[in-house]
Amino acid sequence: MRTKKPFDFMRLPACLAAVALLAAALPAVAVPVRGLYDASVAVPDQGPAAREAALRRALALVLLKVTGQRDVSTISIADRASVLLQGYGYENAPSGQGLRLRAQFDPRAVDAALRAQGLPVWGANRLGTLAWIALRDDGQPRALLDATGVAARAATAPAVAEARGLPFTFPELDAAERKRVRFDDTWSGNYAGIEAASRRYNADQILVGRVGRENGRWLGRWTLLQQNGSIEDWVGAYETLELALAAGIDELADRQAQRFATQTGGTARELKLAIAGVDTLDAYAGVLNYVKGLNSVRAVQVDGARAGELTLRVQVEGDPEMLGRVIASGRVLRRDDANSSGAFSSSQSYVLVR
Repeated sequence: MRTKKPFDFMRLPACLAAVALLAAALPAVAVPVRGLYDASVAVPDQGPAAREAALRRALALVLLKVTGQRDVSTISIADRASVLLQGYGYENAPSGQGLRLRAQFDPRAVDAALRAQGLPVWGANRLGTLAWIALRDDGQPRALLDATGVAARAATAPAVAEARGLPFTFPELDAAERKRVRFDDTWSGNYAGIEAASRRYNADQILVGRVGRENGRWLGRWTLLQQNGSIEDWVGAYETLELALAAGIDELADRQAQRFATQTGGTARELKLAIAGVDTLDAYAGVLNYVKGLNSVRAVQVDGARAGELTLRVQVEGDPEMLGRVIASGRVLRRDDANSSGAFSSSQSYVLVR
């Protein structure tokens, strides 16, 4: 059996050029969301007046995804669409009827404009969510919904997740899953079967929705199960099933943005991260790339490397506690509580777990 040879950190300077070649082996940082700075909107024609109005609407959709804030009307850059524009084009609507304008905005220019106003920027690395929906409708069979079932009952719900920039999936609900995950258990709040069935999807977090019609309104009870064992609950009542599902997804996006969107505009702070378990070149490259890709991280510098441990100096934008929450939400680094202070201070210790 072949074993990995420990990495000789004395050879580190000669090996740095190889780090970029290891990208395919790097640990994942949540889910990189594509198209955050793109948007498609309906447009009546290709005239300049219609185009300018469509570009403003498209930028508003981008700001919704990038800031995580639902009300973007107060963001003053919303009227600077033509300045922040990278390119645009026209396309037919998916139905084959009507015209749409697809706009791509410059990510660096948009982020810089938001930072100039001290507004939050929610990076592209976001937690992937697996959603289990239990539906109880008076007079109808009780059911767990897969993607097809959600689309049939509430066609606009998946579009809400896309509009908020959420990596969002539903279970396949094959025979094995239906045997393991039962409606009554899900409705009563027994999630052991769901947690077991969810392992195959490698999701960052699990959202359980229990949605039923009561007294003429749709009541949604939502539970978010996170990797660190914490649980969040919220409830809402709405006139239609579509509104109930959309509101549950919107609330999830609001909570995620509040936890992970970086409040910009302040002075960057320097933190020192000591990471144990870094004993191969693959691990070194993986950790370095992982930390560089974390939301709120501006810059990373190697402070020291010795057998089994890598020390990094990290420039962090916004609240340093944000970085701690981002790391805790993932499955790459585990905090070494024995060597870390209670608060997320200027020096923290972690262990590489994969």
